[in-house]
Amino acid sequence: MYSGMVNAVYALGRVTPNGVTPLGTATLLNRDGLLVTAAHVTNHDDNNLVVIFPRNSSLSEYQDMSNLEVRYVDVKINSVNPLYDICILEGANGTNLRGASNLDITGLDNINVGEKLNVFGFPDLNFGRMILTKQETDLGAKVLIENTGLKVKYGVINLLSRQGQSGSPVVHNNNLIGILIGPYLPKQSGGISIGGIDPHTLHPATHIVSASYIEEMLEDNV
Repeated sequence: MYSGMVNAVYALGRVTPNGVTPLGTATLLNRDGLLVTAAHVTNHDDNNLVVIFPRNSSLSEYQDMSNLEVRYVDVKINSVNPLYDICILEGANGTNLRGASNLDITGLDNINVGEKLNVFGFPDLNFGRMILTKQETDLGAKVLIENTGLKVKYGVINLLSRQGQSGSPVVHNNNLIGILIGPYLPKQSGGISIGGIDPHTLHPATHIVSASYIEEMLEDNV
């Protein structure tokens, strides 16, 4: 059912003198040539920003971890909303990202706690592990988080997310219902790092922002 997701979910990176530094995950929208990711993945900066083409034609094929070939195209920011932590991308430098996914953009409103969801992304992408992975989870809670006086719709999913999964699509049937933001944990300052990992991020829950805000941003750009 989801084997074709390799043509809709991409790794996002930035070209540097040392090669392409992986950043996170981006998803092809059901609008020709537009992708979506979490805004913090791009850091609101599209200099040398690229999406990396998949190496396989099906999610059910073996992904060769020894294959280090990277093919990419330049992208730029089409629009960004830091309130929702959502960024919409399009082709840059004359590149037209032709094509659209068949995912319907909906949101969290009609999803009940306990319903099964699927997440597609690149766990541990920061370690160079560019393996598109499907993970099944369920919705643990629906919450409103206040930001600059506005209450934003989020979901809490029962999944330990890893670096590289920010921006991942959260799918219910054929509906894009959310974008993965990161671990669901309280804000804190300071902390320690063990082996490059902040233990505070090893939290068994992740929060996602409702995909309904994507549709809102697209309508604002018309």
